[in-house]
Amino acid sequence: MEEFTPEENADRLYRLVSEYLQRENLQALPTGQRSLMTLMLGKLLASSTFAIAGALTSISNRLKAKLRKAEPARALEEELDEDYEALHETVEEWSNGEAVESLTETDRVAIEQEIADLDAFTALATSIEHNAKGMALLKALDIAFAKAREFGGAEKAIIFTESRRTQSYLLRLLTDSPWREGVVLFNGSNTDDRSRQILAEWMERHQGSDRIAPATNSTKPTESQR
Repeated sequence: MEEFTPEENADRLYRLVSEYLQRENLQALPTGQRSLMTLMLGKLLASSTFAIAGALTSISNRLKAKLRKAEPARALEEELDEDYEALHETVEEWSNGEAVESLTETDRVAIEQEIADLDAFTALATSIEHNAKGMALLKALDIAFAKAREFGGAEKAIIFTESRRTQSYLLRLLTDSPWREGVVLFNGSNTDDRSRQILAEWMERHQGSDRIAPATNSTKPTESQR
């Protein structure tokens, strides 16, 4: 275990968002989904400032749409799926649909204040360029790989994250590290440049072979083909 101390702004963001999620009346979270949504947002907050920034923006935009009495194009859980890698494990527990309700003047004032708070949280989150947890990861890898060399083991590590945005941050961090050549990104979408390059190279290497299925709906290799 590698200990780390969050930077001042990261610690302040954590406290502010935690206090926000504990408010008795939240306009942004549907009543029937509040417990699970709060749990998910808490995990994103713990993951990294990059992870929570995207989620806060999505929630703020939905409140702005609510003021316009506009029906959201997608359910909140679908929007946050872009941030939370494990969303599919809990989405079935959530209630479906968000009704557009008539707003009183008191409701509008509360929503406007909540939007202001969320936008302030987002601004703070996006102002943070580095996370202490990421720096601690580099130290932990250095120590672990030194031990691996000492015992003749392979210098390999698997890093799991709750958030794709955290994953993207760690990819940038590791790309500037001594281990830049060996980094491979894997998630539910795999739409990054490196994954596209690997697929293109695989397709070129096996062009004309039976490893590439003739189906028109997908040319992505299956696990048995890799």
